[in-house]
Amino acid sequence: MAQQTERRQHPRVPLTLSAEIRQLTEDHHIPAITANVSMGGACLHAPVVVEENAAVFVALEAPPSLVLGTARIVAADLDLEQRTARLHLQFRHLSTPNRQRLEALLAAGA
Repeated sequence: MAQQTERRQHPRVPLTLSAEIRQLTEDHHIPAITANVSMGGACLHAPVVVEENAAVFVALEAPPSLVLGTARIVAADLDLEQRTARLHLQFRHLSTPNRQRLEALLAAGA
């Protein structure tokens, strides 16, 4: 059997964090929980599916503060076992302080 290679540029770290997303074109906030996070994006469990390619604002709880940025939904599907939507995000913009908070969070969770 051929060994599969990882396609992602950034390794994912399994982390369970409270999160919230909001489509940039709407005011409705969607609560979520992370399944895994990397410097390139995250996989979230949310109560609703958000369409692919949607631009979103994302907030990850990273005590004692938040990691804030924008992202794009690159894939969305249903997780029947968890009974949630699974949203795969690619981070589009993280300010330097938010990138540093995310790096510290991933280092602590790895």
